[in-house]
Amino acid sequence: MNAVYAIRDCCGDEVERIEIALPAGCTDPSDCKAEAEALKITGYDGHGHCGHCGDFSYKARYAGYPIEPIVDAIVSVEGVNRTHLIATLETLLAHLRDAPEFVSLVTCNDEAGCIE
Repeated sequence: MNAVYAIRDCCGDEVERIEIALPAGCTDPSDCKAEAEALKITGYDGHGHCGHCGDFSYKARYAGYPIEPIVDAIVSVEGVNRTHLIATLETLLAHLRDAPEFVSLVTCNDEAGCIE
C-alpha cells in the first residue's frame, strides 16, 4: 500500500511531497517508522537539528493516500468541517447518479437548497 508524505522543514514549510510504498507490516501510515522511511528515501534524514530552534531540521508527515488524477474536471467544495464536506459530496453523487448522461456541469445553489 502506498501513502503520501509531506517533507517539512523545522519552520513547517513544505519542501517536498512524495509517495512511498509503506514498510512491510506497517498498518498505520502516520507512525514514526513510516515517516522515518519517507525521510530516508528523500535524503532529508541526515540533516540534524536546526541551528536556530534546535528542532530536527526536517520531518515527514503523513499527508494521505494517493488518488488517481481527475481528468478534465474542476471541483471545489467548501464546508464547515469534514462531516459537512462528506455529506455534501454524498448528496452530489446521489444526484449525479440519477442525472441524464449529457450532464457535465453541476452548480450548487445553497441558498435555494437545490442543484441547478
